[in-house]
Amino acid sequence: MAAPSILLTGTTFRSGTTTILTGLCRSLAQQGQRVTPFQAQALTDRSYLTPQGLQIGYVQAMQAWAAGIAPRLEHNPVLLHRRSHYAFDLILGGKVQGEISLEDYRDQHLLQSQRFIDLALERLKGEYALLLCEGLGNPAIPDLIVTGK
Repeated sequence: MAAPSILLTGTTFRSGTTTILTGLCRSLAQQGQRVTPFQAQALTDRSYLTPQGLQIGYVQAMQAWAAGIAPRLEHNPVLLHRRSHYAFDLILGGKVQGEISLEDYRDQHLLQSQRFIDLALERLKGEYALLLCEGLGNPAIPDLIVTGK
């Protein structure tokens, strides 16, 4: 049976979801629960290099430590590492794919990213009792919504 998941999302960036989710990871781990953090895609300017040499968001590494487990790729399979206000390094599966804009990501890379996300979720659900998932900002981020051009 696949592990249940809880999705924590806010109404805006900087609404406190990271702090709450990190606290939940720690609290549940201290109670003996086998929990793991998960964020499908993160938008950040801070990354963490796993022992395998793969990049994930630093926050997801911190949440893994709070859960008492080692940070790994599956905690954050898609990373948009901020280079400037409009340019990002696309990191899929922990490896830099190149510099893109959010529009490029939305138009050209969403389906490819989904495969990395699905694989990560499948692996984590098979290993943990509970997935604590964090949304990226709010559920309807205008920059990533496909618009009719």
